[in-house]
Amino acid sequence: MINYIIKRKEKKEQEKTTTIFKISQSNIKFISLGDGIITNKKEIEIGEGEEIEVNKEIRELICIGNEKKEKKKIQISSKEENEKYSIRTKPNIITIEGGYACEFEIFITTKCTTKIKEQIMIISKTLNKTQEEIIKSISIKGETQISTRLDPDEIKEENKIGEGSFGIVYIGEFRGNQVAIKKMKEIDKSENKMKEFEKEVMMLDKFRSEYIIHFYGARCLTGYYLINKECSKCGNKCITCLNEKECNKCEDEYIIINKECIHYSNINKCKETKNNKCSKCSFWYGINEEGTKCNKEIVWWMIMIIIIIILIIIIIIIIIIIIMINYIIKLKEKKEQEKTTTIFKISQSNIKFISLGDGIITNKKEIEIGEGEEIEKEENETYSIRTKPNIITIEGGYACEFEIFITIKCTTKIKEQIMIISKTLNKTQEEIIKSISIKGETQISTRLDPDEIKEENKIGEGTFGIVYIGEFRGNQVAIKKMKQIDKDEDKMKEFEKEVIMIKLEVNILFIFMEQYLFLIKYEFHIFIQMEYYIEILNQIIFLLYQLMIILELIVN
Repeated sequence: MINYIIKRKEKKEQEKTTTIFKISQSNIKFISLGDGIITNKKEIEIGEGEEIEVNKEIRELICIGNEKKEKKKIQISSKEENEKYSIRTKPNIITIEGGYACEFEIFITTKCTTKIKEQIMIISKTLNKTQEEIIKSISIKGETQISTRLDPDEIKEENKIGEGSFGIVYIGEFRGNQVAIKKMKEIDKSENKMKEFEKEVMMLDKFRSEYIIHFYGARCLTGYYLINKECSKCGNKCITCLNEKECNKCEDEYIIINKECIHYSNINKCKETKNNKCSKCSFWYGINEEGTKCNKEIVWWMIMIIIIIILIIIIIIIIIIIIMINYIIKLKEKKEQEKTTTIFKISQSNIKFISLGDGIITNKKEIEIGEGEEIEKEENETYSIRTKPNIITIEGGYACEFEIFITIKCTTKIKEQIMIISKTLNKTQEEIIKSISIKGETQISTRLDPDEIKEENKIGEGTFGIVYIGEFRGNQVAIKKMKQIDKDEDKMKEFEKEVIMIKLEVNILFIFMEQYLFLIKYEFHIFIQMEYYIEILNQIIFLLYQLMIILELIVN
């Protein structure tokens, strides 16, 4: 959010002084320079072909665009400041999005009579991971009016022909003409000599006659400027200037601000200079486009590092909290476990252990349920086993006492293997499975093991069920199966009454007879011994009933 607000503010400030436009919506004809850089002209002709006035700033316009999708940072740069002319651009550096172009202003100030033919650099940098830098060039040319400010490169000294109090005279050449060249002696150290030289220049410029030697012009030495045919000293620490108050080039470690030379130490937070501009600022500060000021700015990479460090610290704190919570939970679980589970050191116990291999030991390899006694049946299929605890972590050298609960659900014989599964808590996570046997036998009950009942032939059918002949534990039995008992509640109730009645009658017969009847129920089945048929059973019951009445009358 902060970054967006700053960028938005910078963009609005930029729009006040810079023209950025969409290439597709413009009628300007662009020329490609390659690598996505385009321009409306490959050559800038200063003054549209006319002679340029010396010591005057000329303004030219050029449009540079970005054809590629990536954002590009673009800067126009010229050679280092020279004594003949100076070039500056506005804006100095700018970021252009893909498909957009920017209008640049180029200001050229000529300092003497000269011909300009120069290459200016267009430096672009893609704002992505590659940070690719591309340099393209366009030419700039022009010619100044003739003036008394001469181009030092056009003056060719040959031979010394004379010497006076203030200077030395040479024979030489200027633009194809043989000329006399007078150089002042140590003019920068003597104000009187300087004034004398200025008077001489003024006088020669006034005389124009075919009988008098033609005066072409004069050139002031470094640190001076020519005005009204006179050389005047530039401002403090200025090397080249237009006048006393407009400096174009300063000495090293000085910055040009408002055409004056200011030492970089006087610029707040400026640390280094280059080409009379501040090139390096203190941390958290950035250079402005003109290179004259250090503005406070956000160092995003530093903020990112701080954010990353904060996140790492937060993650570490969260991990420590999780570890602490986990430790507290484990400690609490251990205390709760200790209340219901017996864990003891093997070396301090007198229990005799048997090895099952792979580090697993037990005090018995076989569990005999009920210690060999018959087990009373429990409500509801064969049997179920559960342990307490169900799962537990045991340290090396320790043992745990497990409770094994067996629920018997019918008359059956138990002979089973139960698994001891162990897993090492290390990198290998090795899983080992061992087994111990469990055996036992239940008491006889009305709930039978279905695997012990064998149906053979159908011998009869009634309203509520079908009767089969079959076998149970070596005995021939009648097996009665109810018809759709699970779908009819009335039939179910009737069946339950019949089972209760038969069970009661069997108990009476058990008192009076040596051979007795087994009436057994298992999942809605009734089994009756075949030695006593149903009809005989009914007659015996009736006789017993009559006998009981007679005995009761006798007693009374």
